[in-house]
Amino acid sequence: LPFLYGKKEVRPTRIFNLFLRLYIPYLWVLILCSSISILTGYTTLHTPTEYIKAFLIGSQTELKETVGFNFPWFMPAFFFLSLSIFIKDISTRWSKIVILLILLYGLFVLFYMASTSPNAVYSLSCISRGAAYFFLGYAANYFIIRKQARLHTAPYKYLIGLIFIICVTGQAILQKYYTTLSEHDLPYALGYGITEILAPIAALCLLYGFREGLSKQKFLRFIGNLSFEIYCFHVIILNVLWKITDTFGISSTPVTAGIIFLLTCILSIATAYVLKRITPLHKLLFPRGIKR
Repeated sequence: LPFLYGKKEVRPTRIFNLFLRLYIPYLWVLILCSSISILTGYTTLHTPTEYIKAFLIGSQTELKETVGFNFPWFMPAFFFLSLSIFIKDISTRWSKIVILLILLYGLFVLFYMASTSPNAVYSLSCISRGAAYFFLGYAANYFIIRKQARLHTAPYKYLIGLIFIICVTGQAILQKYYTTLSEHDLPYALGYGITEILAPIAALCLLYGFREGLSKQKFLRFIGNLSFEIYCFHVIILNVLWKITDTFGISSTPVTAGIIFLLTCILSIATAYVLKRITPLHKLLFPRGIKR
């Protein structure tokens, strides 16, 4: 997705502002998650060294073991991904060297995870999947740049929509019947691999083709403006609600799941909206840059 945000002039202040925008929420979200996990007995109190290690590495495994939630990995990952894009656009040598050193630190963390993990192969597979998603974003952006004019024409965007539906349906069918297809592992793997690559690219191109109409929807613009805030609260609220249902012995049914998910959406959006209205607190928890 960073490839789709457009190019802006890269300055040291912009990189520092990005650091503030991502790492300040990352810090207090981890503290909040850890407090909830300890109070509910999901995790025990760890040593300061373990918390610092989890904070710096930012992997799903480390965060899950220490703070009980793994979703905040997105914030440090997004920061390093953005740096890898920035380095192409920087003209000054010293700025490039600084960013390169930070990127080397990021790579060191990845290899440290792979070498010290009880399951090193799994750690490496996570890294390779990250590289695959990076490729998908790049491929989608390349296709959008090349086909901008066509993506807004009815036949073209409906064709892409059809490709997306076929891919997602194909994935659902392959997943459901995989256990009965053990004698056809290679065709299954090929079919699933192709649809897994095409589906997200088709989805991004489809949204791009319809973006003029979608951008006029007030509710979608409202959600878009609060997307990061909603992200920070959504998973926490979802887990707390599931903990409550377990405590009161409410059975897990599709109806319960639907109600919990709907309630989570309402509460996370409402929390983000109320926080946005309390300007001083919002600026403290979600700073946009050094001036704030």
